[in-house]
Amino acid sequence: MQGTLFKYGPGSAHVAFKSPATAQHPRCLGQLHLVLVGGLTDGLLFAPYREQLAAAAGGLGWSLVQAQLTSSYQGWGLSTLDQDASELRLLAQCLAEQHECSAWVLMGHSTGCQDAVRYVQRYRSDNSKLAGVILQAPVSDREYLSMYPSWGQQLQQAQAMAADGRADDVLCRVREWDSAALTARRFLSLYCAGGDDDMFSTDLTLQQLQGIFGPLHGLPCCIIQSAADEAVPQELRDNGSMQQLGQRMLQAISLGAESQPETAAAAAAAGGGAAVVPQLHVVEGTGHACAGHEAELVNIVCEFLRQLPVEQ
Repeated sequence: MQGTLFKYGPGSAHVAFKSPATAQHPRCLGQLHLVLVGGLTDGLLFAPYREQLAAAAGGLGWSLVQAQLTSSYQGWGLSTLDQDASELRLLAQCLAEQHECSAWVLMGHSTGCQDAVRYVQRYRSDNSKLAGVILQAPVSDREYLSMYPSWGQQLQQAQAMAADGRADDVLCRVREWDSAALTARRFLSLYCAGGDDDMFSTDLTLQQLQGIFGPLHGLPCCIIQSAADEAVPQELRDNGSMQQLGQRMLQAISLGAESQPETAAAAAAAGGGAAVVPQLHVVEGTGHACAGHEAELVNIVCEFLRQLPVEQ
């Protein structure tokens, strides 16, 4: 891929790769950015659809920006969602100050979807240039890890470390994932019901989902599920639980402000409105990263970008 690698923050990991737009948006003179954030173990150039997405979005006037965070590659086990969100805030500020950004969309893949949601939860009200959010393969790390019985053997020790004030100490190394170091805090966040990362589990109630997704109310949002997502236990794919979760997520986003008045105020401050209807798409026959179905995914994303009311 061709593009520009640039620094957006003070940390050594704070770099992003920007692919150029090849056309001018018909209603916007400034630059538009589609920021892509990967999941656990991901980093720059991780997505099999990256080149097609960069080319197609570029033709609509949007530059694809692939974000590298401190949690990228082997750093995921030592980080938190709040740290990721704060680094995305740095990236947003850099795009505004140094790249003439008029509007941007945040696209999360896998655990990057948690980052996208956390960013909106924490920083939506101070960034009116955020034009939308895309959640591609939003799946439960808790349910995924249930397929690895060895993780359960670490639970008591992680809980004991947290109770002893050592939540940020390293609990273990995860051999399955490049022997990445894992703190007790991140273990509990990923593995336990109600953990900080527990946003997409199929057993979450509508009320719980409203608490998570309420801040997205009034913000254009596109949810993209993979029907054959290998990160979702087979029984949850077969019994319709994953698809039902997608519908409850839509409902939670739409109803968010009704149960949380402060969310309505944040949406108004950020330029959002209750008339915005969230979208749900299911890509049939494809896995977690949409390998082999890149064109369908890219078409969904680009249609979402076309619908955004960006102008300057």
